[in-house]
Amino acid sequence: MIQFLQDVNLDLKNIRGKGYDGAANRSSDNVGVQRKIKNESLNAVYVYCSGHCLNFVIAHSCFLPNTRNTIAKLMNCCLFFLASPKRESLLQSIIMKALPDISKPRKSPIDLCRTKWSSRHDSYRNFYQAYCYVIIALEYFAYGANKDACGEDFTNVTWDKTSRDNANSQLTSLTSFDFIISFLTMYQFLSHLEGITVKLQGRTVDIIMLYHEIAEVKSVYKDILRNMNEKFSCVYTQAERMARSVNTQPTKPRTVGRQIMRNNAPAINPEEYYRRNLAIPFLNHISSELESQFSDLSILSSKPLGLVPSTLCEEGGAYLQNVVEFYAEDLPSADLFPQELVRWKHRFQNKHPEECPLTAAQVLKECDEELFPNIFTLLKIYCSIPATSCECEHSASALRMLHTYSRASMKLFD
Repeated sequence: MIQFLQDVNLDLKNIRGKGYDGAANRSSDNVGVQRKIKNESLNAVYVYCSGHCLNFVIAHSCFLPNTRNTIAKLMNCCLFFLASPKRESLLQSIIMKALPDISKPRKSPIDLCRTKWSSRHDSYRNFYQAYCYVIIALEYFAYGANKDACGEDFTNVTWDKTSRDNANSQLTSLTSFDFIISFLTMYQFLSHLEGITVKLQGRTVDIIMLYHEIAEVKSVYKDILRNMNEKFSCVYTQAERMARSVNTQPTKPRTVGRQIMRNNAPAINPEEYYRRNLAIPFLNHISSELESQFSDLSILSSKPLGLVPSTLCEEGGAYLQNVVEFYAEDLPSADLFPQELVRWKHRFQNKHPEECPLTAAQVLKECDEELFPNIFTLLKIYCSIPATSCECEHSASALRMLHTYSRASMKLFD
């Protein structure tokens, strides 16, 4: 990397931002790429890829016993259909026969990605929409029932013993109320992270925009925890409807006094049991992971917030003193920054908050370099600090497809 930058005549001392994932050979401050770049440029700020941080939030939250078991059952179900084109065709036939005129056809369950936890929400959505039809297909595999729901091509098909036994096992797992309520809890509460996942894979996310998005998600989860009785009641009602569709009664697991490997919080009914032992621990874990994984982002983002007009009018630029000292060599006239800040604040003081830009990129467009040279320089620096490295890694992943094509092709290349 250093050699390439030197070959294209870029001065290494001008590097102000760098972003990697958590691999030690890159992120290590002792022997990693981060240290080697820092030796060349002391002001190069390292940012842990926020896409990976969000990935860790979801992954660590799903290590809880209930969610871990639910994900394992869901993966087994997806693999059961995807392992056989014949089974998958049967499921698709059941869906098409039940919904022949639907404008947006429902898809069969898709496999859960092993590495990109944040991309699993599409799998959850497909499984939720096709749940009833999955149960119909499994009953047909296991007992030969629901022949009317299948297409004509599958009416007289016989299945081997392994498929029947596997379908029977899947049917028992997927129709239990414990699975239904655990799946819906994950599906509903993790949906708040879906939008920001898409944002983190784009190229227009800056540090300040990401800070606002993460802060908004944190406040959403805190609000859910404050109103847990009401929020979880909606999820539980949905679980009851889903259970009735497969003739399952809402129940709580059997517990005894000597059990130590299962949560034994006292509860008078299944709703209270799952609220105390499933929903509250799950949301607490998500909230704590968000605070932990994005703590460095909060520290980094709090420094340039004073340049954003909405925050500037509230805080008065109290965080900017350390920023000016850190980038003193980059600023045209660091000594005049306080006077420049007064004029910058006065420009937006009488504007409505909705008229003020919220991100560093938007503020940079409204900042005149000749009138506010120091502020313009700081904004330009913070717009160059990477918030995520997802797009770069996607490019590397796409390159692997070219290598696969060249190895699998019979064509000779010059």
